[in-house]
Amino acid sequence: MKAAIRNLKNEFVVIGAHLESCWLSSGLLFPGANDNASGSAGVLEIADAFVKVGIQPKRSVVFVLFASEEQGLNGSNILLNAGKMDMIKSL
Repeated sequence: MKAAIRNLKNEFVVIGAHLESCWLSSGLLFPGANDNASGSAGVLEIADAFVKVGIQPKRSVVFVLFASEEQGLNGSNILLNAGKMDMIKSL
């Protein structure tokens, strides 16, 4: 979602959650429905509310669902460190 204020369009607020779950680690069960689905659903609901209400944010907002976070924050690191934000800026 692009910024309403032109000189702030390349400043981003990232609203995100992660999708996957470890399921079983060290003999403990990590249920993905509570761990991940609630956060992912929250991001989708926030994005939907922005559109329905017609919010014009001062800064650009990126709604993202990450993968591979529990294996070392891989998804978010790729977004921030592998030039993906440059790709988002070009949209």
